[in-house]
Amino acid sequence: MPVIRMVPLSIVLVVCLAVSAIAAPGIPQNSWSVRITPQRVVNGAPVLLAVTAPATLNSLSGTWMGHELGFDHSTGNNWFALAGVSLETKPGKYPLKLEGVTASGEKVLFERTLLVTAAKYPTVKLTVSK
Repeated sequence: MPVIRMVPLSIVLVVCLAVSAIAAPGIPQNSWSVRITPQRVVNGAPVLLAVTAPATLNSLSGTWMGHELGFDHSTGNNWFALAGVSLETKPGKYPLKLEGVTASGEKVLFERTLLVTAAKYPTVKLTVSK
């Protein structure tokens, strides 16, 4: 009788506090805020990115894990985007890169490293009759 093994279903994302940022002149580098919900993200699941920019922006775009992020403006300097982690994501550091454009056309850049770590999951064995 064949045995089917279920593979682990998730890898956990942990937000690394290491931040490097490049800001436009006159804008403090630490004035960006990026919140990720949930804080512990499971691969294959959506991730909500809530960004507070250091200045009023006309647009905000970004990349994460090789994918473009489309941000929607909320109110004030707040922007939101949905992203996801592939089921096959390997543990490691993945940069989140943001680029905003101010009303005067000036680019504002920001980068934060997100750390992907592996989680241990139980294995379930199933037996299927022929």
